[in-house]
Amino acid sequence: MIRTFTVVVSIAICGLFAAAPLRAQTNRPDEVQPARAQVEQIPIGAIVKIHTRGGGRLKAVLVSVDDMEITVKPVTRRPESSRRVAFDQIERIERCQDRVNIGKYAGVGSGIGALVLFLLIAGL
Repeated sequence: MIRTFTVVVSIAICGLFAAAPLRAQTNRPDEVQPARAQVEQIPIGAIVKIHTRGGGRLKAVLVSVDDMEITVKPVTRRPESSRRVAFDQIERIERCQDRVNIGKYAGVGSGIGALVLFLLIAGL
């Protein structure tokens, strides 16, 4: 019985010493700081693109920022619940900005102008 107790105690002590380095590896401030700095520049309510360390991508609305994670609402056709993404999981985050495509608007305008000219020439 004493031998069993000794084995259990030695396994517990080894487990405690092995868990300390694992816990230290999960909270790496050098990986968290770039993501936190990027998020601090983005206003709440903005649409963002998130690239995670696992290779996933997500387009979402930034809902809130916490000390350890952010909360986002995915932009999808069907409503989805909010997600929490930890800073150490974020590889890159950037704000999506709607850009005016002048070429597209010029093409649509010239197409409408050509249709109006055609209708005037045809006499309709």
